[in-house]
Amino acid sequence: MIDTSNVSASVGRPFLGKAVRSIRIISAEKRVSSNKNDMLTLELEICAPDTEKASDGSTIKVAGLSFRDQITFHGKNNIPLEQLKALVVACKASPKVDLDDASFLKNSFVGKGIRAEVRTEPKPLTQVDDSGNVAPVLDDSGSPVVDNNYRLGRVIGSDDRYTISADAVQ
Repeated sequence: MIDTSNVSASVGRPFLGKAVRSIRIISAEKRVSSNKNDMLTLELEICAPDTEKASDGSTIKVAGLSFRDQITFHGKNNIPLEQLKALVVACKASPKVDLDDASFLKNSFVGKGIRAEVRTEPKPLTQVDDSGNVAPVLDDSGSPVVDNNYRLGRVIGSDDRYTISADAVQ
């Protein structure tokens, strides 16, 4: 028997204040965007801090939260190249990145511990009503239900405390 009487209802992913955290790269692969641009897609896991204080004063577990993000090479400006360079430096990888070489991506990025800014982007959940109109999803108290997406911000540097072998990543 599983007793759920003492389990608080989850409101989804917690809102995290913009801050630098220790992160491990779980996967790195090339994908192509809907606009046919090459992307480096990363799956990341927050390693530290273990917990943080939420805006309401409660303590939330942060370590273990994972998220995906992409660096999209659209050619409009240098921002994606700057992001990639910061990642390369933090991971101590070769400056010549071959997105088509899965082995290179694995050996260069997967399992690496880095320090980087993590940003939260709140995204209200929506539904289509009977008339075909998009409307926000409301909880039982009438408040909009929001899903928090995390984004990789500025990469600061390496954090070897959390680096593990690429083969050890599950």
